[in-house]
Amino acid sequence: MDPQLKLLRETVRQNQIEANERTTKIYNAKTTTKVPKFKIMDRVWLFDPSTRGEKLAHKVMKKFRGPFLIIDANPEFHIYKLQECSTQKIWKSWVHADRLRLYCSDRDLFYDKNNRRAVRANLQATRNGE
Repeated sequence: MDPQLKLLRETVRQNQIEANERTTKIYNAKTTTKVPKFKIMDRVWLFDPSTRGEKLAHKVMKKFRGPFLIIDANPEFHIYKLQECSTQKIWKSWVHADRLRLYCSDRDLFYDKNNRRAVRANLQATRNGE
């Protein structure tokens, strides 16, 4: 091959490698994933994708089970060992953080059908300044 052509080819190849490294560096700088912030002894909801029964049952079925208590954690892989709060049973397998949502008891009490009257009375009392 002609020496000038060989030199040109080598320069183009080097420019491609440098451009690839710059693009990789910029892409890796963008973090789009959230690091889960669950701690041991936190209460969480567990996503349950299973739908049994009628055809459109998934539209009205509850998507989360629980609450569960986190009893062990492996932060390297974002997996957690859970214990069911109502039955005290320990969940057999580790659960990834993508399937968990933090349990908020105040919000859940507000939407509880059995507790609505008490919550409304409490809200009216605070509004009236009692």
